[in-house]
Parts: sequence; structure tokens; C-alpha cells
Amino acid sequence: MKIGCLVALAAALGGCASVAEMDRHISSFNSHPDGTFRFRGTADIINTLDSEHGETYRVTMLESWMRTDGVCPKGYTITSRRAVARQGINAYDVVYDGKCK
Repeated sequence: MKIGCLVALAAALGGCASVAEMDRHISSFNSHPDGTFRFRGTADIINTLDSEHGETYRVTMLESWMRTDGVCPKGYTITSRRAVARQGINAYDVVYDGKCK
């Protein structure tokens, strides 16, 4: 409950981009010299797996990683997306593979 209130408060104060940037600790991003990358975000009760809100949240987080790391300045294409259920809880890792343009 407290986490949900904090997320709602942060969203109200700073918008989706700020929340996604604060939540980078729950994601990972790896880029490779050939211009490909892999991003792992999360889906949970707030940022659900197949909702527009959840997808916007994860893409905002991906783009935050890219800005910080200086990756894909000309844009990118997602080549695959898959959800991996986390054992014992109602949450998923959402793994995106992609390529810089």
C-alpha cells in the first residue's frame, strides 16, 4: 500500500518519465558493439503486462537508460519482447531485444 501511494505521489509530482527514471534500479540494460541491446523491465499490479500504461512506463525506462548511456541517438527498433513469469508472485520480467537505427 505504501509503495502504491509513493508511486502515485511521484507520478503526480513529476510525471511518468521521472517515476521511470527513479525505478531504474529494478531494470537492466545491456548494449553491444554491433548496435543491439537487451532491456529487462518489470510488469506488476501497477504497470501491468499488456496495458498501454505499463508499456509506456517500460519504454520510458528503456529510453532513460539509452539517454544516460548515450545509446541509439538516431532511434531504435524493438526486435522481440517476451514476458517471463516470476516464481511465486504475480509479476513478470519483460525482456526487450532491439537494434539501434
